[in-house]
Amino acid sequence: MARPQKRGLDYFPLDVGFFEDDKIQLISAEFGIKAESLILRLLCKIYKEGYYYKWGADQCLLMAKSMGVVGCSKEWISEVIQGLIRRRFFDEGCFNQFAVLTSTAIQSRYIKATNERKNVGLDKPFWLLSSQAAPSSGVNPPINGVNPPINTQSKAKKSKVKKSKDVEGKDVSDQSTSVDLYTTSENPNSETSQIDSKKPSKQRKKVPQKKESVVDPNFTKFQEWIDVNAPDVANFAQPFTQVEFVRLKDEFPLDVIQGLILAMYNKSAHKNNLSANLTFRAWHKRDSENKNNNSNNRNNGEYRRNNGDDIHPTNSTTKQPTRRTTL
Repeated sequence: MARPQKRGLDYFPLDVGFFEDDKIQLISAEFGIKAESLILRLLCKIYKEGYYYKWGADQCLLMAKSMGVVGCSKEWISEVIQGLIRRRFFDEGCFNQFAVLTSTAIQSRYIKATNERKNVGLDKPFWLLSSQAAPSSGVNPPINGVNPPINTQSKAKKSKVKKSKDVEGKDVSDQSTSVDLYTTSENPNSETSQIDSKKPSKQRKKVPQKKESVVDPNFTKFQEWIDVNAPDVANFAQPFTQVEFVRLKDEFPLDVIQGLILAMYNKSAHKNNLSANLTFRAWHKRDSENKNNNSNNRNNGEYRRNNGDDIHPTNSTTKQPTRRTTL
């Protein structure tokens, strides 16, 4: 059974000047900075499906739920979508005719990302580029023109002589001879062309492979703890990353981290803030300043008492001990 063709992307390119683009700046000025987070979520949805995303009432409701920020209702999201179409961030014709979010820029990036795929399926009604720009059905060559190596290590090929029959009809098989690919002799049966069994065959040097990013098991436990004790903290538009967790663990004690995260969960901080890390640090700074102010007030009170300047209440009464009478 043939393996189903994959259309979506695992990741997509994002220009470093994305947030400085005039269209993004105008949308952000019109609908607020929350619109930038919505645009990134829409792009992730589009490239996950391929090069377009069908938009409807259900998709709008799900997007409002995933934003999880106060003021991001489905009506507000619909207004932002209309603004993106008005600013030509999305193609107006495809949206009005097919209720599809796409654009020529999105499809151009999709072509570059799928350049080495086989049989990329296209929905022609939604395709905005020319037919020459569409991916071909065969195997596309790499962008740099150099075919990637299939294996980092070469092996000597063996040339086998086919079986022949003698006059009496019996099968006669010649011994297979191994030909070294690095020899320059024209005669494969010569002594110099055969691999000496005592000598090791020539091999290419192995190319060191890149190390994959390792997930810290403590960070996994940290995420599981949040899911159980403070689940709304995971709904920040920018949740804690592994790098941010390592820095928090180095800078703060464990009880401080847990206490502040529980406070963020109890106050539903994810509704009014975007970054979990920045919210944590801002709250810790605020708590530290409050503790310093309280400490200064206590020190000032002690100074007054030591100098006889404190004011004692005039109506204060001391409780007299009760006397017991024995019979």
